[in-house]
Amino acid sequence: MDETAVVRVMTTPGSQGHVTGMRLQGGRSLETAQLSESYQTCIQLARRTGKNFYYSFLTLPRRLADDMCVLYAFMRWTDDLADAEELPTGIREVAIHQWREHVRSALQSPLPLSPPAGSTQDLFEPLNTMSTRLIDTQILTAMVDVVRRYQMPEKYLFDVINGVESDLESRQFQTFQQLEEYCYHVAGAVGLCCIHIWGFEGERAEKQAIDCGTAFQLVNVLRDLS
Repeated sequence: MDETAVVRVMTTPGSQGHVTGMRLQGGRSLETAQLSESYQTCIQLARRTGKNFYYSFLTLPRRLADDMCVLYAFMRWTDDLADAEELPTGIREVAIHQWREHVRSALQSPLPLSPPAGSTQDLFEPLNTMSTRLIDTQILTAMVDVVRRYQMPEKYLFDVINGVESDLESRQFQTFQQLEEYCYHVAGAVGLCCIHIWGFEGERAEKQAIDCGTAFQLVNVLRDLS
């Protein structure tokens, strides 16, 4: 294996800290009950809705598994904004715009976060069993903590939001390059987030993360067509 392209899971204790079960331990950026509760919300959401994803996370060291639950919760919450087809497209567009602005504000704010004046998913309240404003804040609190600890480029989160927003419009791809760009936004950027949590060495790993995400998304497309 080319050592410049290796992706490795980092299992030794370090300054990044970890969540053990539902209890915060180690050197997280803010060791408070609110942060621990935010991780709990993400873990519970992943367990309830993640199906195979959640159980695959359990093969990782506990702290990485918990951080992957945070990433999953953020991506799931984002994706649900576009997938609620029972609601008009205009409402979903507004919700995605609000979510983007809440993410931007959260990334620029100190922890702990305060609930925003309006939840991105207030209009989605019937779809959730918990207060959407509370879930917004808890997911963002944990996600901001993960971004800062792993020095994850914020651009990846906005790339995914842009990809989800593009799903609101029916369109045809005229070239594979156009399809590949779409796959990057809805899957490749997620792969880049993942390797920042797992740890990686070399620029080739980033390209391989994007390629892997593209492959997964192409399988999804073929499955939808079958």
